[in-house]
Amino acid sequence: MIRLLHVISDSNIGGAGIYVQSLTRALDPDQFKVFVTCPPGSRLAGLIEKPVQLAELPGLVAEQSFSLQAVFSLLRFIKENDIDIVHTHASLSGRLAARMAGAKIVYTRHTPVAVYPENSLQWRIQRRVNLWLCDQAVAVSGFIARQLDEQGFPRERINLIYNGVDTERYAVSPDTSMLREKYGLKQEFIAVVVARLEEVKGHKHLLTALSSLDLSEFNIKLFMVGDGSQKESLQILVKELGLENVVYFTGSVTDVRPFLALADVLVLPSLEEALGLVLLEAMAMARPCIASRAGGIPEVVRDGENGILVKARDSDGLASALVTLYQNRELAATMGQAGRQTVKDNFSLHLMAEQMSKLYKDLSGHK
Repeated sequence: MIRLLHVISDSNIGGAGIYVQSLTRALDPDQFKVFVTCPPGSRLAGLIEKPVQLAELPGLVAEQSFSLQAVFSLLRFIKENDIDIVHTHASLSGRLAARMAGAKIVYTRHTPVAVYPENSLQWRIQRRVNLWLCDQAVAVSGFIARQLDEQGFPRERINLIYNGVDTERYAVSPDTSMLREKYGLKQEFIAVVVARLEEVKGHKHLLTALSSLDLSEFNIKLFMVGDGSQKESLQILVKELGLENVVYFTGSVTDVRPFLALADVLVLPSLEEALGLVLLEAMAMARPCIASRAGGIPEVVRDGENGILVKARDSDGLASALVTLYQNRELAATMGQAGRQTVKDNFSLHLMAEQMSKLYKDLSGHK
């Protein structure tokens, strides 16, 4: 049996947290003894299910990749639990501790990376660190795989393994009556964006798009699900644009399914994106998607087939896409069904877990 440790420093539940929760649940417990470490108080802790063993480890600091205390705390944990493989998610502390303990290191890159000019000082330093502190890297999209290659990772260590979602978990839509009652919804066309409230997610361009429409003609409501440093500035922008009765800020949620069930369309206007896990979640629930042609998004959203792609920062394009789906509900439904098929064929949790299991076995020497 392979003893596997996932190290994550997230305090909130974002794409990496959902990835860890889903993958650890999907691995065969007869083949893997799985541990997860996260910072004390992390919201992820409430989502990890037995038989996965959770440790809220002192020394792990929320949203902080490195600290000496975390290194030695993790080193002790790895040795005490005889860990074979440490799988890290933006945790330099985890990679250092694993190397010091003699464990194998898997590193998943969930976000776009800084790529320096080849053979520059920064590129050489980055390459040396990655060579030393990573046995195998997992790229969640072809876009990220290319970035890792440009960053100096040996190609033989880069594994393209797409994010996956549990298609059965998203097959049944939750009851939305409580949400509809809470927000006083009737027959509105509901757009939902699920993303951290940060500039890179492009919320302001979506708000500008919405404000350009005649909302007496287009009965649209927008739900912004998530939290972040831009919340206050976005709330101010909503007031400036006169959208107070149109836009709802929900804050962070532990389960996005009720909001996806509420949605007529999922919008992801990111300026850059590794892949966009929420796109897969929405598609698994047969919701059409409007998204930026940025990063790995076009690997998921096929323009005109399962959604609509627009240029990043293109408010006019976002407005046009909203109008298209608003005026053609049959097209929206067709795109939604095509999206669900896309996920079942190419982005299922079963496929991701199968590919990750093989990677772990090959790395550890277990067959």
